[in-house]
Amino acid sequence: MQYQYVFYLLVIGGAMGTVYDVYNTVSGSSRWLRWLRPVLDLAFWCLSAVAVYYTTFITDEGRFRLYTFALLFIGYFIYRILLHRIVVGSAFAVVRVVRGVLLAFGRLVDVLVLRPIRFVLSVVWSVAGQVYTLLHRLEDVTIWILAFWARILLFPFRGLFRSLFQGWWRGWGESFFNKFTGKWEGMWTYLSNWIKTWPQRE
Repeated sequence: MQYQYVFYLLVIGGAMGTVYDVYNTVSGSSRWLRWLRPVLDLAFWCLSAVAVYYTTFITDEGRFRLYTFALLFIGYFIYRILLHRIVVGSAFAVVRVVRGVLLAFGRLVDVLVLRPIRFVLSVVWSVAGQVYTLLHRLEDVTIWILAFWARILLFPFRGLFRSLFQGWWRGWGESFFNKFTGKWEGMWTYLSNWIKTWPQRE
């Protein structure tokens, strides 16, 4: 069991160095992933602590000895000498491959999907603008034609309309206007008087 204890701790020390280099390389390759560094660091140390305790539990009943951390450091030191460059280089290679695949996929989506959609939308927008301009001009022409014929057709009856309007205004419109203005002014007069006498009521 002592040999297993030593061997497992050396392996865990090397594994900790490997995992740290991998996620550090991957997270450092993108500015968006750098925001995850605090979370990844916390998860790394928590999982490392769990792995070390579990190893000591199955090999030495969970007891931490004086050389436990020394064995972890030795395992990490061996990894650092033998495998650090290989792991970091492999991680960089994987990041470059994944980035290349994502860029190629993004370009493919842009060429096959986004560009046709932008082209269709630009054509629709241009056609809609032309139709709006045409309808606006047709509206102006239609109103001008209707106003022109209305003036021609109603020209003989302008005297009749004038007399009817004057009669309506003198018979009902003028009295309604006077009543409305009187009530409107009376309402504001009443409100002003009420505000003036309000402190006396208190």
